[in-house]
Amino acid sequence: MSQAPAMPWRFGLAALVLRALWFRRLSVALTLVTLALSVALFLSVTRLQSAAKTSFLQTVSGLDLIVAPRDSGLNVLLYAVFALGAPSAALPVEALELLSSDPDVAWMAPVAMGDSHRGYQVLASTPALLDHLRVGADQRLSLSAGRAFAEGAEGEVVLGAEVARALGYRLGQELVLSHGLGLALTQAAEHDAHPFRVVGILAATGSPFDRRLYVPLTGMAQLHQGRFANQDTSAGQGDGVSAEDARDDHDAPDDHDAPDDHDDHTEAEQAVNFAFVGLKSPALALRAQARLQDHMQGVTAVLPGLSLAQLWSLLGQVELVLRLIAGLVLAVALLGLVAMLVATLSERRREMAIFRALGARPWQIAGLLLVEAGTIAVFGLLMGVAVTQLASTAVAGLVTARSGLVLAVAWPTTGEALALLSILVAALLAALIPAVQLYRQTLADGLSPGGSA
Repeated sequence: MSQAPAMPWRFGLAALVLRALWFRRLSVALTLVTLALSVALFLSVTRLQSAAKTSFLQTVSGLDLIVAPRDSGLNVLLYAVFALGAPSAALPVEALELLSSDPDVAWMAPVAMGDSHRGYQVLASTPALLDHLRVGADQRLSLSAGRAFAEGAEGEVVLGAEVARALGYRLGQELVLSHGLGLALTQAAEHDAHPFRVVGILAATGSPFDRRLYVPLTGMAQLHQGRFANQDTSAGQGDGVSAEDARDDHDAPDDHDAPDDHDDHTEAEQAVNFAFVGLKSPALALRAQARLQDHMQGVTAVLPGLSLAQLWSLLGQVELVLRLIAGLVLAVALLGLVAMLVATLSERRREMAIFRALGARPWQIAGLLLVEAGTIAVFGLLMGVAVTQLASTAVAGLVTARSGLVLAVAWPTTGEALALLSILVAALLAALIPAVQLYRQTLADGLSPGGSA
């Protein structure tokens, strides 16, 4: 048999593959779109997971300790940072005094809980909370409108971005807080006599702090002053009880005998449930934690970064499920590629017979099918990366503004490149199924009496 016909096979492989794909352009195009969208979904889920994990672990930054009454670290983190649950006791005044005199402490923001507004928690603190607390990658709790509440002010409130957006509040509006942390609070729970005026709205950070309201400690102390001396303690209580309320419950009748110099600062200290603490150096955290817990047996000092990592490990199953879903979608796309190749085998039987007549070996014809599958996979991967880049560029700003997640708008990372390479290898392995079938079919045609070998 002459070897001349083998020349187009050897030197025209690329053209041959492209012509074969163009001849089946409709099915190839559908396969390409399916594979590209699956790759885009896979990359998008991976990037969202990375952004979500980074955002979660940086829910608070620049915060070295959360000092609270004796409790588990995770529980303190949940109610202090994520607004889930409520503290069961008040933080001893001695703990605040110890923190104030600690040379390692750079700033401290005492916080009181116990009130809410239409289901959103209220945090009472000092201006230090808004000045020093950071979220994400060292992002301040900046104001998108208005100003922070003033030191010692009693009727001013600053709204988190989500609160303002969901309730439609604007600067200057007045609102009434409710006693308790529940959603279904009675009218008797409302502090009607002490309305608050919105003086500031925080910019969106995508953190739990967007879903809270912030008032001065003196403002919350004013709300609860003598509350339980004048009405039944069971009226209007919600899911949580502030330390100030608990103290009012027992000591309200004695408030009239208090000395005149019992100032608002002392009153505010009695209402503190926990304190956010920033140290002069993060390296001092363990020393400050040990010193505080040695001096105060009923106090817990939580390292937020460590507790966030522990909490994320508990949520790892969710991350696994998301990856599994993205992997299944990608597997379906690869199965679609195999189905397309298998479906065309019977239609290409005559084509393969011509190749055999030109001197092609069965393994060469099977290899041609693998090259076609690899070409489709490569173009599908490139299209998937392009779609991901375009989508990320288009929605990155919106996602950051609404959720605080920072999506990576960059070329694939090393990890993503390895994942794409794995997808290409998986596509070639999947294409082995129709390639082996084609090899056997071509070999059988060549050995049959009427074969075209």
